Order: sequence, then C-alpha cells, then structure tokens
Amino acid sequence: MLIQLSANKDVFVPIDFESGLNVILADRTEEASKTDSRNARGKSSLLSAINYCLGGNFPIEFGPLAEDNWEFRLTIMLDGVTVAVSRNCASPRNRVTIHHLSGEVPAWLSLLEEGGLRIETWKQVLGWKLFGLPDEADDDGARLSSRTLLTYLVRRAAPDDPTKIMAQQPARSSRVHTAYLFGLNWQITNQLADLKDEQQVYKAIDTAASSKFLSSTVGNEADLLIERQEAILARDRVAQEARDFVLLDDPDDLISQADGLTVEVNSLRNEAFMIRQMVTLHESSLDEAAQSAADETLTMLRAEMTSAFRTEALARLDEVEAFHNRIYENRVGYLGQELTDLRGRLADYERRLAVSLGRRSNILSQISAGGVLDELFALQRSLVELEAHVRDLDLQIDALRRWDRAREELNVTKGELRVEASESLNKRQPEVDRFASRFDSLIRSLYGRGGALTVKVDEDGYKVTLKVPASASTGVSKMKLFSYDLTLLAESEPRVHPKFLIHDSVVFDGVDPVQTQTALETVESLVTAPENSNFQYIVMLNSNEVPEVLSESDWFLNGIRRRILETEVGGAFGVIF
Repeated sequence: MLIQLSANKDVFVPIDFESGLNVILADRTEEASKTDSRNARGKSSLLSAINYCLGGNFPIEFGPLAEDNWEFRLTIMLDGVTVAVSRNCASPRNRVTIHHLSGEVPAWLSLLEEGGLRIETWKQVLGWKLFGLPDEADDDGARLSSRTLLTYLVRRAAPDDPTKIMAQQPARSSRVHTAYLFGLNWQITNQLADLKDEQQVYKAIDTAASSKFLSSTVGNEADLLIERQEAILARDRVAQEARDFVLLDDPDDLISQADGLTVEVNSLRNEAFMIRQMVTLHESSLDEAAQSAADETLTMLRAEMTSAFRTEALARLDEVEAFHNRIYENRVGYLGQELTDLRGRLADYERRLAVSLGRRSNILSQISAGGVLDELFALQRSLVELEAHVRDLDLQIDALRRWDRAREELNVTKGELRVEASESLNKRQPEVDRFASRFDSLIRSLYGRGGALTVKVDEDGYKVTLKVPASASTGVSKMKLFSYDLTLLAESEPRVHPKFLIHDSVVFDGVDPVQTQTALETVESLVTAPENSNFQYIVMLNSNEVPEVLSESDWFLNGIRRRILETEVGGAFGVIF
C-alpha cells in the first residue's frame, strides 16, 4: 500500500494516500476561462515519480528537476512494514535511500549499505515483498520481472490488449507475467517459449538449407546415402586396382625387384653399421694396450732393487719383464689382425651396398621413365581422397540424423509441456472461473451485456482471451482494460498481487460519462467491502471526465487526495518544467 508521495522541495505539496479510493483531480475554478486547461497539470508526472521510486527508469521529462537536485520520497507499506524510499533525480540515480519507519525490522534491511540499496537490489526486494517472487525471478533466464509486474499495477498507458503493458510487449513476456498473476504455472509458459525460440532456429536453418544457395551444400539424407554408396563402390574399386597394380602394370616385375633391393640395402646398412662399431671398439683396445706397454713401473722397480737384491733376483725380474712384453706383443698382434679383417669386411659391405643402391636406382629410374610410378601414386591419392569423402558423408548423414532426432525430441517435449499445462489449468479451473465470473460481472454492469475471459493452452502456453461487446469502440476498449485490472485486483492471490492499482487518466479518456460513473462506483463498492480493507485504488482524473452526479457524491469527494487547479503555477509540482 502507498502511504505518501513527497519531495525535498517546499513547492511540492505532499500527497497522502489511504486504503480504498484515492483520486488526483485536475479541476478548474469557477473563474477559469475557456482557455484554461486541466491538461499538463502534472497528473501523469506524479505517476512517473511514484514509478521512479519503485525502481523505474528515470523519466526524461524530469531532466529540469535533476538540474535543481529534486528528490522524491515514497512512503510504502511492504508486508506490514512501513518504509520510506527516496530517489534523487540527479546523481547517483542507481541507488535509493531507505528509512525504516514502523513495524518489525525486516531481514532485507540488512542489505542496506550506508542507508541505501542499489536499484537492482531494490527491485529484487520489491519482487519478494510485493509479488512473492523467488530469488532467481529477475534473472535473464527466468523472464519474470518485478518491474514488469509493477507496470500492470501502475498503468500509464492503455493498450488495446489488457494482458500487455504496451502494444510492443513481446508475447513471451505478457504470457509469463499474466500466468503468474493468475496463479498458473508460469515456468511452463517460459519453457514453451524457449522451445518455440529453438523451433524458430530449426525452421530458419531448414529454410536456408532448402534454398538454392545451401541445398547443394547441406543435402538431404536420401541423396547423401546414394552418394555415399557410390563413393564406397568407387573407393573399393580403386583399392583393388592399387592392390593388383603389380600384376596388371608391371610385367617385368620391376617393382618386386626394387622392393627386394630395398630389403637388401637395409640389411647391408645394418651390417656395415655393426662392423663400424666393432672397428671403433678394437681401435680403443689398441690404444689401451699401448698405454700399458709404456708403463715405467718395472723400470722404476729395477732401479730400486739393484742395491738391495742379489744378481740372481735381478735376473728373475728380467724374466718377468720379458714375459710381460710377449703378452703385449701377442695382444697387439691379435687386435691388429682383427682390425684388418673388420676393415676388409666393412669395405666389402660398402662395395656391395653401393652396387645394390646403384641397381635399385636404375630400376626406379626405369619405372619412373615408364610413368608407372605416377600411375601408382595417382591411384593411392585417389584412394585417400575417396576414403576421406566417405568419412565426410558419414559425418553429414550422422549430423542430419541427430538434427532430426533433436527436432523430434523438441516436439515431444513441447507436447509433454502442453499436457502438463493443461493438467495444471484443470486443477486451477475453479480459480480461473472466478476470474471469468468477475470480469463478466464488471463488463455486464458497464454495458448490460456480459464479457468473456477465457484461459486456454496453445503452443505458447497459457493464453488469456478477453471478449467484450462492441470492442472496436475506444471507450469500450478502455473499459475492457479497466475491468481486467480490477479483476486481477479482486481475484489474484495476495501472494502474487499487492492489492493496489493505479490508473492514469488515459484509462478513462474517451469513455462515456455513464460508464465512467459506473466504473468508479464499482471501484468504490469493491475497495470498501469489509473483506477488502487493504485494497487501494488510485486514479488520475480531469474534472470534466467526472459526471456531475458523481462529483457531488460524498464518497467521491472524500476520495480526493489532491485537487490541482489550473491557477496553480506548475501544477502538482509547483514548478514549470
């Protein structure tokens, strides 16, 4: 419930709201001339100020107010707690200041930072407390917004379709939020909208695939299967020709000879490598032997023993030295002979290798000169290309089949969701019937004939249809919207509707005075009923739109919260902008 709208400027007269009927009336004094107008009195701008405090976008017309540092303050009751929310027209516009006035301190006030909230957080709080939205409701994926729901309650426009907040509103948005206000399963509508978007992608791709530009690239499964079979036959034929190539195109068996020589060359290279390793090993052993023979140990020992031993002992040492020299000579002789043999074998292998390489080179030259190798290589390239083509066709066919399966699964999922939506609607049918009955009685009281409100399930989810007599008339169209909004006020569950409704004067623009009187009398009857003590209806009117009998009624006069005269400079704001 709204309690007060005020501003930080003395020229702005605060407006106190109460439960029941609240009228903001643009009026003329008896002295007013014919040129004095009730228009441009600031009624719609008051709605803009309220909407701005409730998290709406900055109104463009408030630009001059921003330059003068205007700040609006809306006192509102949220779930039994009274708070005042202030929002500056200047910077920063992305924050609101919150003051707790009465009631138990709510948990959400813990979100305050330096006495304020970011706008996105404030919208989330409003979603929780006004509409009972889940925490994730304002996420992009959820498509359920507290701001959109508020626009159904703060009507600054009167679209022909009351289930929309403006003519350009996407069907998805209007259906999701309408379903929520009716207490229906809005998630199903959201999911069906997602599936419809996905279907549009399939249709767009199918259309593109069938066009002359892409049809040859994408193809269809039947044509691809035929092409694949032809490619397999061609691949198998070329593979067989490659396997039989020697028999068919090499009568002199040159390729077999070349293959044999290749094996021989590889063997000779391996043997030559092993011999080189052995030559290196033997040469290393010879070096070690030379170092051993040059050892001066015995010479030094002889010099030291000359003075200490007899001549016989020294003769024995000569024998040891002679034996050592014989061993060295035998080892050097053996290693030298082995090296000679190895070098000879290595030279033989290298000679044989050179001969084999020459023969193989000669044979390959003969083959190449006859064009046989080119033909073989062409066959092999063709085989590789055909195998790749078969693989590509397999991938295309698999992709098309997966595409078709996904499309069928999507249709199945849509069918299941529609069944689920129908079952949910059947369970809620008594409540939906109350909406329909209320709407019918409102239209009947206005025009003497009933109106129909129906809820059906189609491929996009829940569709609310409104039918009224002579709906082509502008006035009737406005009263259809009035009756729809009043139906939601009366019948929506309190958890999804905060039970206040605001109509700008555009809702009554062009309406016959009789219907205007009946509509406002109906509002008075609804909001003053004992069971509806928390209902609040706020309406902006021009006095010329109010029938004389109504303007003299006590209940109507008691409902006027602000009378804006044409003599007031700057209208409701006290300043011209």
